Amino acid sequence: MIPVGGRLDPPHGVTGDIAPDYQKFDRALKTQARPVLVPLHRPPFRDFTTEEFLGRTLTTCRGPGRCVSAFKGSTLTLGHMADACVYFGGSAGVDTKAKPAR
Repeated sequence: MIPVGGRLDPPHGVTGDIAPDYQKFDRALKTQARPVLVPLHRPPFRDFTTEEFLGRTLTTCRGPGRCVSAFKGSTLTLGHMADACVYFGGSAGVDTKAKPAR
């Protein structure tokens, strides 16, 4: 299971950031509820590219200021990466960063 969506700032030093098109998820889903569990074994979700939707979460750096998505140019899809995802929606109003306990 992997998280998809929500507010996620690119890691420090990452250039060439990929802005995911969360409208693809929104159009394909039959519910407006968020977060929502989405199986990734069926189209269209299984065919969404890993680079587009997970490109901000795993990076590789080759020298100062040369950090990019580890999935750059990859043909991997979300269906290759996991059986399901929890979709949080677009970045508006959703924060996936951990909040300090009070």
